[in-house]
Amino acid sequence: EIQQSSQPVSPDPFDGLNVNPPIPNVSCSGSYPTHDVSTAAALTTTHCGTVRLTSNITLTSPNQLITIYNGSLDLNGFTLQTASGGSATLIFTGQNITGGSVTYNHYPTSSVNNAGVLDITAPSSGDFVGVAVMQDKRLNDSSKNNLDMTYTGNGPTLKISGLIYFPKGDFDIRGAINHNTGGLACLGVVADTILVSGTGAVFDNATSECDVLGLVLPTIPNSNQRQALVQ
Repeated sequence: EIQQSSQPVSPDPFDGLNVNPPIPNVSCSGSYPTHDVSTAAALTTTHCGTVRLTSNITLTSPNQLITIYNGSLDLNGFTLQTASGGSATLIFTGQNITGGSVTYNHYPTSSVNNAGVLDITAPSSGDFVGVAVMQDKRLNDSSKNNLDMTYTGNGPTLKISGLIYFPKGDFDIRGAINHNTGGLACLGVVADTILVSGTGAVFDNATSECDVLGLVLPTIPNSNQRQALVQ
């Protein structure tokens, strides 16, 4: 049974992130191949096309940006994680493509069934404070730009401390989301629509440490209540 929140749509407090900068400028020539990446240095930059991990990668520095233009992050059965003291924001951006034979999925995936882990904490300072994963709001959901993510709990597994920001995408949560290993108890979701079903669940007190991370979530209009999941 689907239950509606019956709450009006909250204003988007993260709207100012959807410009260049803070989203890094990416110069692509119109070709978007898949890039195999095996090191943190090769990952934490801008990419034209899908990024595919070929090994486990641990990010040890704070405020790392991974910017993908017209492509997805294919964990390929491996783990991308932030170490203690490390933090990262994964940004999906691109152009609004209406033709051609290729569809671009603007979210984390894994081409290996039931494998792959995204285990990151968002920065606690800087332009993307509190933001772990985001889609550029200037992208429009279409048959060629897929912004809608169905999360089943594995393939990949999400362990996130911070915000998942899909302002024009639908987020279908069918599996459990935990916080970053050793990270703060903080998870927020901003999406066009949010559907939680099956075994979809988040950890207890999912927003209890968001203030420590620096993430300020929208409140329910005309109240002082903060939502963990907001449209």
